[in-house]
Amino acid sequence: MVGCGGGAPAAPAKPAPAKPVEKVFKIGGIAGLQTGFGQSMKKAADLAVEEINAAGGAAGYKFTSEWFDTEGSAATGRTVAQRLITGGADVIIGCHASTVVLAIQDLMSQNKVLEIAMGSAEKIGELNNPWVVRVRE
Repeated sequence: MVGCGGGAPAAPAKPAPAKPVEKVFKIGGIAGLQTGFGQSMKKAADLAVEEINAAGGAAGYKFTSEWFDTEGSAATGRTVAQRLITGGADVIIGCHASTVVLAIQDLMSQNKVLEIAMGSAEKIGELNNPWVVRVRE
């Protein structure tokens, strides 16, 4: 007999599992014709991730972020988006170039990947694509 309870000692409590780190993928023109917009978007997004993590994350989740250059090109943007989707992306933030947003919007719906885009062309809003959300800066 062990102790007064008459059985084996209770197993030690397991620590609560750590919340995962969520990876945020961002796309935009860092080089090429839209460098200014892309650099501003990159700095703002990186600052947001830094501030969210410094405050303990969102609902306890911490974030990492990776930036991928579209060069402001629809063709390059499509290649980048396909690579991210193949790699398992659930959410892509960007792009600020409407031509890129329009070039990849079909990939978003086909693969059920959310894009939070900043493109300003009216046609983006007219797509009625639930996988592309346009926000204005």
